[in-house]
Amino acid sequence: MTVARGQPALPADVSLAAGSNRRPGAPSICVRRIGATGLKNREACGWHRRVKVDAFLDEVCYDTRKLIVRHVIRPTDMSILDEPKIDCHVHVIDPVNFPYRQDVAYKPAGQEIGSTAQFRHVMDCYNVKHALLVQPNSGYGSDNSCMLDAIETGEGRFKGVAIIDLDADIATLKRYKARGIIGAAINPTFHGNHHYRHASGLMRRLADLDMYFNLQVENEQFLMYAPWIEEIPVKVLIDHLGRPTPPAGLNQPAFAAILRLAETGRVSVKLSGYLKFARSSYPFEDCWPYVRALVDAFTLDHCVWSSDWPYLRARERQDYGPLVHLAGRLFPDAADRRKLFWDTPNRLFKFADH
Repeated sequence: MTVARGQPALPADVSLAAGSNRRPGAPSICVRRIGATGLKNREACGWHRRVKVDAFLDEVCYDTRKLIVRHVIRPTDMSILDEPKIDCHVHVIDPVNFPYRQDVAYKPAGQEIGSTAQFRHVMDCYNVKHALLVQPNSGYGSDNSCMLDAIETGEGRFKGVAIIDLDADIATLKRYKARGIIGAAINPTFHGNHHYRHASGLMRRLADLDMYFNLQVENEQFLMYAPWIEEIPVKVLIDHLGRPTPPAGLNQPAFAAILRLAETGRVSVKLSGYLKFARSSYPFEDCWPYVRALVDAFTLDHCVWSSDWPYLRARERQDYGPLVHLAGRLFPDAADRRKLFWDTPNRLFKFADH
């Protein structure tokens, strides 16, 4: 937690001592001194620099901590958790109830495992009302059973993107759509572009059914798909900003091609997955220019927020809370976050309370 510029701060004479000799139920000396100097009075304080307060909160008494949280911590730190959200890229991994396929190349373990029940607890903590589940190649491959079970038992909270055979016919796609699947997951970062060299046929069938071509690429892989997207009137979801190469700059060919396709009005981008391509650690500042460029090109009418929970193959620890907080840093305006978190994904994916 931080104290922002211009926020009221504790007077200099407030004791940091956690222990006190006060009688039970009496205000602590910290609280009495804060009350005497007027914590709510912004003019009474001279702190206009950002100050880390996590360690401070650990040391002050309970009464003081309540006052600090209520009156000092930035309002955005508190309210962003309560804003309704739709998480647009989540995996459910549950090998106990849905064993992995034996032929998959990678089997998630430890903290990479995240069942539907576990994710629903996360949803409750962060006021995530709905989620778009994406079938992982890891663990399950084209066995969509775990994800489909989550959708079928999810009481309208989930929809999904499935791994679908590239030769799937219209009847097969209709059956998927009837079960809450909105599109097909295409992942050249896992299989390579050669695996998808004939994917244009599937794109056309998805377009016929108003379904999504959900594409995860990295580096320059997107260039193979750009002509198809221009030609075929299919709706496209691009994962994780297109996973550009940060040192290559905004003019790198694949990223520039993504920006140009904003003109189609059929392409939307997930602002997520920074850990997959950033060269820096959290808060991934080398990715911020790419976020700004995408929002400028696509507007928030075609950008959605995602967590990528439970962070498969993460090179370092990743947690849900800091990612929510990062969205607040990137989009400090509550109206912008409303679009990103709620209005746009609800319009695109048509959840139950659309």
